[in-house]
Amino acid sequence: MQVLLEQSQPVTLTTVQQAIFGQSGVNISQSTIQRSEAYRQQRGSVIRNRPTPELASAINDLGPQDRKSLLAKASRLRRENKDGLIARILALESAVSRQSEVERTLRQEVFRLQLQLMPQR
Repeated sequence: MQVLLEQSQPVTLTTVQQAIFGQSGVNISQSTIQRSEAYRQQRGSVIRNRPTPELASAINDLGPQDRKSLLAKASRLRRENKDGLIARILALESAVSRQSEVERTLRQEVFRLQLQLMPQR
């Protein structure tokens, strides 16, 4: 697995299997690789230590204090039930949609009032 990481290749069962075969000529099943302690430790550290590209992008856009807060929040959200997270996302999307409608209505009203205040020629 170290060879894969050094070559910046993803550590997947297939790539590990290919790397083992390439180095030793021994064909090992993916289930054997999954049961190995080395694979479990590597996957555990990769998952814990490396945020997804989307989260990494959001984190990089923040300052150090906000970054710490966002990582803590992401950690809390990982422990939540998936259905609960889906419900929260749907509620947020609905709230954003309502807010967008309010903003659109307010823009129209401001425009209407500006037209009303303009002197007629």
